[in-house]
Amino acid sequence: MCDNLKISDNFIEKYPDRVPILLQISVRSRLQFQDGTKIKKYLMSKSDHFYHFLQIIRETLHIQQQESLYLFINNSGLVKAESQVDEVYNKFKSPDGFLRIQLTEYPSFGQ
Repeated sequence: MCDNLKISDNFIEKYPDRVPILLQISVRSRLQFQDGTKIKKYLMSKSDHFYHFLQIIRETLHIQQQESLYLFINNSGLVKAESQVDEVYNKFKSPDGFLRIQLTEYPSFGQ
């Protein structure tokens, strides 16, 4: 966790208008990033909303529109797409300075 604290502090110092996010794809999920990992770090603008983050994730992972994506913070609460990144970060950031989000998908629309 100490390394992550240094990394997040460095991000915040270099990009004070952004929030460091650590996105982890659920272990049960079939999704993974192109490099085969299930964890990525992102920097999102404080003023963005999570629907923009979801759009970025969909494009990165090549997820079809009929698949529902769910973002969980601290293994408990769901993130609403209309939530502002800065509000959620200030409320839920982890001790290492990252906003830790777990991603899972769920097929919908009869799939």
